[in-house]
Amino acid sequence: GDATDFDPGDGVATLPASGDCFPGGDSPCSAFLAAYDAASSDFLWVRSIPAGALGSVRDVNLATDGEIVVPTAFVSEVVAFDAATGDEAWAFDIGASLRDVGFDGGRLLLAGMFEGTVDFDPGAGVAQRAAQGGTRDGFLAAYEAGTGGFLWVDAVEMTGGSADLWGLGAAD
Repeated sequence: GDATDFDPGDGVATLPASGDCFPGGDSPCSAFLAAYDAASSDFLWVRSIPAGALGSVRDVNLATDGEIVVPTAFVSEVVAFDAATGDEAWAFDIGASLRDVGFDGGRLLLAGMFEGTVDFDPGAGVAQRAAQGGTRDGFLAAYEAGTGGFLWVDAVEMTGGSADLWGLGAAD
């Protein structure tokens, strides 16, 4: 069927594909995150990340605190996993299209584009920005790397078109 065994050894670690890759389609697909021992190549764990309608994993990043951060495009979700166990550490959805992720001094930086009005604070606070110039504006937002807590957001207005931010060159 549509399942994959991620354990190359004697064990079995099977995950099925789920969700549709395309709206109205019948092609199940999922992204996955798997960990293997660097020295022995032994299987450690695997987690499924459902792709959803038009969703895709945009990037995979290892933070200095041992978290693996996975932003998804189109569905605007960020999920952090504990690198040792594969357990979900935290997650949030900001309602904007994510393009890039980076780390800088304990901060998680997200860049991308948004339409309409978006609240970039996934917590109880409000940090709304409204697209001004064109159909889409760009953004750069910062969150605490260990918790996903909101720090700040800046919008980049594009007059008469669309702005989209890519290519974070953050250190860490």
